[in-house]
Amino acid sequence: MTVLGSFITIILALVLLWLAYWCQFKGGRKSCGDCMGNRERKRLVMEELPDDMVYLKAKMTALIEHTGLPVDEEDEEGNAEAVKADEEDEEVEA
Repeated sequence: MTVLGSFITIILALVLLWLAYWCQFKGGRKSCGDCMGNRERKRLVMEELPDDMVYLKAKMTALIEHTGLPVDEEDEEGNAEAVKADEEDEEVEA
């Protein structure tokens, strides 16, 4: 057990020395800081997404009402393009 403990201690010391070297001379601090900043930005976006969606839907509704744009009807699967194509076919036949 003493030999195993010695090997583990040596390996741990080497890993810590390599980590200190990487942080000091190889840009490790900047790399870690950038990574943490990206993760925080993604976390905030996912946290605020439901509120943003409600706001955007309200603004789109107001814009549609203001401009008088027609609203695309969607079928059960949410496929607006298929509904548009069906409507165009009906117009051509008429």
